[in-house]
Amino acid sequence: MDMPTIAPAFEPALPPVGPARSHVETDQQFRAAVAEGQQALREGRLVDHTAVVSAFEHLIARTP
Repeated sequence: MDMPTIAPAFEPALPPVGPARSHVETDQQFRAAVAEGQQALREGRLVDHTAVVSAFEHLIARTP
């Protein structure tokens, strides 16, 4: 037997929502967030760095 004939038998089937699909969804979400951020920048909707740091510190202070 040649490899192309037997190789598919050894490849695991991906579940309907598996790592590959999750990566694609995550990648799409990331790209959408970047596009949203770029649009906000063009429109002048910015969040002050100090406000972001303060919010982050508040979140991690609540984490046990």
